[in-house]
Amino acid sequence: MKTLFTAVLALFLLPSAFAKDPVVPANWAVSILKAEFPHFTNPVWLETETTFQVKFNESADIRCWLILNKKKGNTQALVRYYGESVLPANVREFLNSDFPHSKISGVTEINSNNKRIYQVNIEGENTWSIVRIDDDLNMNIKDTFRKSS
Repeated sequence: MKTLFTAVLALFLLPSAFAKDPVVPANWAVSILKAEFPHFTNPVWLETETTFQVKFNESADIRCWLILNKKKGNTQALVRYYGESVLPANVREFLNSDFPHSKISGVTEINSNNKRIYQVNIEGENTWSIVRIDDDLNMNIKDTFRKSS
């Protein structure tokens, strides 16, 4: 019984022994997050040698990953994940005209160097496609996969 109790106690204590201390970002990094996303929730910070990174929820429908450059003290990149309803109307209409009878199943929006690219997962009747499109509606099909029968 004593051995069983010790084993159970070890199972509960072991994960905390390897837990990393939470990252405490610089004040400027927190200020950028609060200024750009005043209603953010659930931030999780990560620090690398050159960046502060934070994953958070912008809203119930949008998850984000913000990468801040330590040296310059500014936003290096922003990645947003969401569904079809958040995709800008002109991009959605363009994709629907090129992929009729298909469903947009997810969007990854990548913002970097003052450019925005949408990587869109499109489900057709027999295929899945990954399409990249920018704000100027320049599009290329990155990958297409056939569904199994």
